[in-house]
Amino acid sequence: MDTIDLLAPEADRYPQSPDFRVLLGSAYYGMDDLNQAIAQWNEALALQDNAQVRAAVAKAQREQEISGSYSELRSEHFLLRYDAQQDEKLSGEILTSLDGSFQDLVLDLDYSPSEAIVAILYPNQAFRDITRSPSWVGALNDGKIRVPVSGLTQMTPKLAQVLRHELTHSFVRLITLGRCPTWFNEGLAQLEEGSTTAALGSQLARALAAGKIPAFPSLEGSFVGLPADQVPLAYAKSLAALEYLRDAFGMGEVRRILRQMPSTDFSTLLQNEIRMDYPAFEQEVNDYVMKKYGS
Repeated sequence: MDTIDLLAPEADRYPQSPDFRVLLGSAYYGMDDLNQAIAQWNEALALQDNAQVRAAVAKAQREQEISGSYSELRSEHFLLRYDAQQDEKLSGEILTSLDGSFQDLVLDLDYSPSEAIVAILYPNQAFRDITRSPSWVGALNDGKIRVPVSGLTQMTPKLAQVLRHELTHSFVRLITLGRCPTWFNEGLAQLEEGSTTAALGSQLARALAAGKIPAFPSLEGSFVGLPADQVPLAYAKSLAALEYLRDAFGMGEVRRILRQMPSTDFSTLLQNEIRMDYPAFEQEVNDYVMKKYGS
């Protein structure tokens, strides 16, 4: 409730400003209070039309229709919602897995979120209907962890990996106030889930040598708009960048970079922290990949 306690008085103090209503709606949405989120966003729209806010309202309304009757499990750090027809045992195992990953990430990132993180388990079609995500998206974190689980009856290593990946995004969003470049975010999430570039190393080296993967500044935004054939290599390049930062500077430097993101644009941050501009960083990552995987 900390964020809402801060924002609500400001929204009352400036009743003609839509900005605080938008932020307040987002805070309620993150807490899974859809009624309040929609109400705040509609108040903001009454003050000033905004296509992104209208889209947020539409998404929240779809979520209400599909998941309004979902069951809930809670722990100290999570609110887990799941389709009532889904196996409660699996949901409990997923909550246990999230709790374990939470403790690991607190140690790795030296940060502990104070507010509950919402995770929602969907039948596959409901996941697509709510998120409107491309077919290659296997899970999503838009402030809530959203995972399709149709056909699963027990925890698997792959599902645990997906959950840890998505939970990393929650930590990153809270640490950076949502200002983390996508490539850094996805690279760190893959690093935390235990992936390495080895599986795609040779292919990644060839693609980098041929200039077939967008440069890091072009990967700061969402990967959703990338051509489907570029997506695996964009993820691999992102992971390679975080592997490079870890190996060259240590995880302490990765944590320092994360903490400065809310107040500094990333190109300046690179210069301040590791004394490189973006082109130099690009070259260093390319050299790192070529040394490991180039022929």
